[in-house]
Amino acid sequence: MIPRLANHYLVAHVLGYHEQALRYAGQAARMAEQSLAYEDAAKWYERAASLAELKLADRAKLNLWAAANHMRAGDFARARAIYERISAIEDPLIRLEAAVGYEDASWRPGLADSKAADLLASALESCGLDTDDPRYIHALGSFGRALGFAGEAARAREISDRAIELARAVDDPTVVQHALMTSLWHLTPDMCAIQEERSTELLHAAQARRDYDALGSAAHFRAMVSYLTGRPEALAASAADMQRSVQACGQPFFGFISACVEQALAFLRGDFAGAERWADIALRTGNSFGADGTEGSHGVQMFMIRRETGGLDRFAGFVDGSERFAGRWVPACWRCTPSSTANAAWPVP
Repeated sequence: MIPRLANHYLVAHVLGYHEQALRYAGQAARMAEQSLAYEDAAKWYERAASLAELKLADRAKLNLWAAANHMRAGDFARARAIYERISAIEDPLIRLEAAVGYEDASWRPGLADSKAADLLASALESCGLDTDDPRYIHALGSFGRALGFAGEAARAREISDRAIELARAVDDPTVVQHALMTSLWHLTPDMCAIQEERSTELLHAAQARRDYDALGSAAHFRAMVSYLTGRPEALAASAADMQRSVQACGQPFFGFISACVEQALAFLRGDFAGAERWADIALRTGNSFGADGTEGSHGVQMFMIRRETGGLDRFAGFVDGSERFAGRWVPACWRCTPSSTANAAWPVP
């Protein structure tokens, strides 16, 4: 009934039914969100934002909600387009929120450029907020992650650490959770212990708050740490948490990550047929992201499987171990080896 009323009043708003159109469109959008119908929610918010009588700030807020739902639905390119358009608005706080949203729609598909960092740097500089304002800290955490994707690893770590420090000082669980979540992309070998601690803290916080979006991020990075440090039990636990996130929030991005984690588990068990099935599932899920494809990760997954099943033997004669790593990728000569063995005798033949 609500969607029908929303559509009716949106069509008739030119006859003086602006308030009814706005009210019912908002209700229809929230109903769609609760039903995990994110594409429908985005459409309702965009239709509401098209009402001519709206003030600029109200229109921007509706478009921000539309962009957030496009992102949840996996349409990251559409979300970024909306966020970028809103980031040109004069209101500094709206511009800050749009920059944060743009970064959120950039890291998920792994866009490695400086656009998000540039938007956040400009918005933070002009926002006029104190450094202990939760909105400033939230944006600072996003800025740290954006710098990582822009290739400024050292500065990214510094900013992320500062965001966590400020978040703990204001003692706001939501802000702390976001600061932790945005810091987890700094995953080099020397950071594994720190990131395991942070991802575990985020995991417990997400479980306590029943925040399944944060749970998906925590499980994602805990799985990465577990994989890199050779902890299959922790990897399996992360896979279970990821499944809970997927079932509860229905976001295709976390479905893609879940399939990748399941592929890694099957690979580690030596179930290469199962690993290939999960890799194909991940590819199909990733294809729903539209312009932000995931073929690269699928290529790596299939390379690993072919390496272990002898599918690369016919190419081994083309490399002899003397190649330089610059401009080349020659891991086909290596074999899957426990980390303890690799650490004791590196490189592994």
